[in-house]
Amino acid sequence: MDSTLSEDISIQGLRLVADRFIAPRTPLSVEINLPAHILRLTGRIAWVSSMAHSDRTRLGIEFVELDPNDRISLANYITGHIAKRKREQREA
Repeated sequence: MDSTLSEDISIQGLRLVADRFIAPRTPLSVEINLPAHILRLTGRIAWVSSMAHSDRTRLGIEFVELDPNDRISLANYITGHIAKRKREQREA
């Protein structure tokens, strides 16, 4: 993919906006840049949705291979991000 923007991430997968269509069930290599290191995993396109008034596509990627240590790193990142957002909301 040339250009993507992630919208949501979980332990099971992620949702992103891409500049081109990719067919469901297409396997792909995924790199996720965390502050501490880069996760490299295998995913597959779980679902595809065209975006109204845009040539971009929303994709759901299911993680099919994720190293147990990387799963822990991802879970810690997500938990920390959620905690940070809750603190910011309370302070606002």
